[in-house]
Amino acid sequence: MKKILNHFPWIKDKIKTIYLYLKYIKYGKSYRQKSQHDFIKISLNDEESFFGYYDKFPQQNNNILFYSTPLKTSELPSPNVPLKICIYDTIDSTARIATTTMSYNWQQGCRAHWIDTNKFIYNDFVENSYQAIVFDIKQNRKIMQYDKPVQDSYKDIYFLSLNYRRLRTLRPDYGYYNLPGMSKKELQSLDNDGVWYVDMRTGKSNLLIKFNDIIDMNEESLSGVLHKINHVMISPDGDKFVFMHRWFCNNKKYDRLFLSDLKGNTRLLADYGMVSHYSWVTNDVLFGYMAGPEGNGYYSINVNDGAIMKFKDLNIRQYGDGHPSCNKSGFITDTYPDKGRIQYLLRYSFDNNDYECLGEFFHGVSYSNESRCDLHPRYNHEYRSVFFDSIFTGRRQLYMMGL
Repeated sequence: MKKILNHFPWIKDKIKTIYLYLKYIKYGKSYRQKSQHDFIKISLNDEESFFGYYDKFPQQNNNILFYSTPLKTSELPSPNVPLKICIYDTIDSTARIATTTMSYNWQQGCRAHWIDTNKFIYNDFVENSYQAIVFDIKQNRKIMQYDKPVQDSYKDIYFLSLNYRRLRTLRPDYGYYNLPGMSKKELQSLDNDGVWYVDMRTGKSNLLIKFNDIIDMNEESLSGVLHKINHVMISPDGDKFVFMHRWFCNNKKYDRLFLSDLKGNTRLLADYGMVSHYSWVTNDVLFGYMAGPEGNGYYSINVNDGAIMKFKDLNIRQYGDGHPSCNKSGFITDTYPDKGRIQYLLRYSFDNNDYECLGEFFHGVSYSNESRCDLHPRYNHEYRSVFFDSIFTGRRQLYMMGL
């Protein structure tokens, strides 16, 4: 039956939706949100709003970076409707449009993030290609443009880039819609693809890591095997980064986690079949949800000696996979919707070895697949507030919760 449904994905989606509705009828709660902490909505003219991924801080001093759109985000993004990149002023509680972009998705926006107190970098579709642009909010204009799109950056010194067409084809949640996906022949061509290093001062770029540098399992000799790299995250000190390598073989996916320095020297950190979400705790320690020597769960990895240790707290483990945002004192994370369509926002303290549920938020069935809305929690720089996206009102919105 599963093989038959794979040939008719629209039928498979309908059956899945009906199943989720039936579970909600049985397990659903009487409320759409519950929290003992106050939170406010960040939006422009009451449009739908969000920030995107959990690995970046939206706030810089009194300015909060966010996206705004008149579109219904339960539907796919449109390459013909620009996404507004906005600034919210926490002093006078006003929002304004800084600039716009034509390249975006609902999970990560256009990867807009601060590179210093006044400038942010983001992706756009320019001259028929995906390019990174730097915008200065004091000058209120674009000041730099690069021939590669940004995936992650270190201050205003360098950034790392990926092939967003490959992402669009193999993981459309994180790709853009301006260019068509890659053909199978293009996907199997790995000689000039991987991770690029871009010097932000000179604009020069070089292919730092090639797929062929990390494929050592003879998988490339098998017909039908496709590869991608995703979720590049630079260490706090900027001298190394991690990334996930995923390949698809016979309709199955396999993940590995790699570490690399800025010369492209790579080292395998985890090779247990599944890597989900991770975050730097310090320059030496990574924390994330993945498969490991003791099954699936949260693990910490010392990137220096490769030591991997499962996170033992049963209170957190009961919730399963999430998007952890860490610091030395602990982490915040979220969950996927449970049977009653509730997502949980959680905070864990390493110092006290305990956790708190910061809130519960309803996730409707109409937001699914590429339009789903993970909470994607992120701290502000002072760790006094948590930002998260949610659709508990029936519309995607960015919220700031005081701690």
